[in-house]
Amino acid sequence: MAVIGSSEKATTFIKPGKRGYNQYAPAYVRDISGGIQLAYNSSSLATVLDVTGSGYLAFSAFQAAVGSTSATAKVTIDGVLVLNDSAGNIALNIMLQAGSLWYTGDGAAFSRERVIFNTSLLVQVSCDSNSLYTYDYYLN
Repeated sequence: MAVIGSSEKATTFIKPGKRGYNQYAPAYVRDISGGIQLAYNSSSLATVLDVTGSGYLAFSAFQAAVGSTSATAKVTIDGVLVLNDSAGNIALNIMLQAGSLWYTGDGAAFSRERVIFNTSLLVQVSCDSNSLYTYDYYLN
């Protein structure tokens, strides 16, 4: 088994436009993922996750509590911007930076991912309406 930071390279690119779906309240994203959820209310770019050390981001999602028209999510790994994503309405179609989530009244599908960082992880978001950022990461 490889040790993160010794032989695994840090993620250098995250594909923009990755979306999930949540038919219900944003709290369901937290409940299904088991992650930590932060409330956010500003159209200015704000740091929601700033980690020093090595590990991996397992789940990262940004969702508006109500309709929105403008949202941005940026991820910087080891000092390199690896994702600069923007979207319109993220109330139902949540922005995903790591992992996947699809939740309707018929059931849910959820997965984690290994977005590796060796020295630092920075996630910044902005949205023109009340929103929530949900994350889960692991350190070595």
